[in-house]
Parts: sequence; structure tokens; C-alpha cells
Amino acid sequence: MKSRKPLVPLIASCFILPALLLAAQSGATPREQMIGYLNGIAKTQLEARSSVIAGVRSRVDADRRKVEVRERILRLIGGLPEVEGRLP
Repeated sequence: MKSRKPLVPLIASCFILPALLLAAQSGATPREQMIGYLNGIAKTQLEARSSVIAGVRSRVDADRRKVEVRERILRLIGGLPEVEGRLP
């Protein structure tokens, strides 16, 4: 059985080299590339949020949205502690 180890660097270079060449051609620093990438993600998420908010037409819709946002935030932070009385 032949060893496949020589193929690993070849396969890795097929993915890494084009990325490096693209980065070099753009003239942007890695920091600028990261900022652009994150801004692209934020733009997509803000557009999705705007379309959802545009669908809010009534008080019922607003209340439903409020509940969804609250549930999402609680899920992201891991919920609230179940403590009664004073905190230590």
C-alpha cells in the first residue's frame, strides 16, 4: 500500500496558495481583510433583521417579535440564574 503523506502537502497547497495569491493581489492587509469579512457578515445579518422588522405591522407582531428576541438573548447567554432572595 502506498503512503498518502506526499498528497497532503499537495492538497493543502491547492487551498492555501490561491488564498495567499488573492490576498496579495487585493493589496489589503490581513486586518483590512478581516474587517471587510466581518462587515460582510454584519451587513447580511442587518439586512435580514431589517426585513423581519419591516414585517412587523401590528401590536401583536411587535409582541411576538419581543418574545422571540428575548428567548434568543436568553439562549445565547445561557439563561438567567434561578436564585430567590438576595445574591451572596
